[in-house]
Amino acid sequence: MVVRQPLEATQMTKGVDIKATVTGGGSFGQAGAIRHGIARALVQYDENLNLL
Repeated sequence: MVVRQPLEATQMTKGVDIKATVTGGGSFGQAGAIRHGIARALVQYDENLNLL
């Protein structure tokens, strides 16, 4: 699943709860936007993840 990719890449699939609201675009575009937002949030949480 596209949305889980940042969590899987950082082995953080357990231990985080995510709530996202998106509007506009198609389902694939929305999934990509959520994935991008999750990746950015993970980097804010732990700056060392920016190296991945």
